[in-house]
Amino acid sequence: MFATDRDLLVIEPALFRDVGFAALVRGRATGSIASGVLTVSGINLAALGVDAGSVVLVNDVALEVIERLSATTASVSLLRASAAAPAVAPANLASASVVVPTFAPQIQAAHARILRAAGLDPQAPEIGASGTTPGEAMILNTEALRAVECLGALEAIYRAASALGGPDSPEAKRADQYAQRYERELRRTGVVLDLDADGAPDARRAAGLTRVRRV
Repeated sequence: MFATDRDLLVIEPALFRDVGFAALVRGRATGSIASGVLTVSGINLAALGVDAGSVVLVNDVALEVIERLSATTASVSLLRASAAAPAVAPANLASASVVVPTFAPQIQAAHARILRAAGLDPQAPEIGASGTTPGEAMILNTEALRAVECLGALEAIYRAASALGGPDSPEAKRADQYAQRYERELRRTGVVLDLDADGAPDARRAAGLTRVRRV
């Protein structure tokens, strides 16, 4: 995947608060924070897949994971201006509730959608030999596609969140907005491919897009 939960948080800082019910909860625990290090009890961060780019909710505050230090500790930060910026340590806490959510399923769905739109095979990401469908390993502009993937994931998230409110709910309207932004950005960015493994771009694809309109 090109994007992480942290990337979604950059676009929608209140995402895990407002539509957190649509997220997959990997685990719940109690924990503490000291000097920017989160220590948890009762869960294994490594087993849950918590790593750089993950998001944890500590007393309902979304924190980005800078680095997993061990199975029970991780360096965390308030949301930074960029992934390369210095960590912004949250307040120390002696005891707190910890939830480990993820929108990885929606990000993965958006990832596969981008590959299919460019004529790539999501089920065979390493395939790229002559006579086969070009695969994900051929993509050169993965950084540029991160934003596109986020928009696709956010559309899916808000679409799911709108299930109870119906087609006129704020969540449905937000999903429509993200659908339009996704289509526009994918057409603008395209998927740049290295078809002969020489490190140089050989093709740009952004085909197969269809507009989805709410009726």
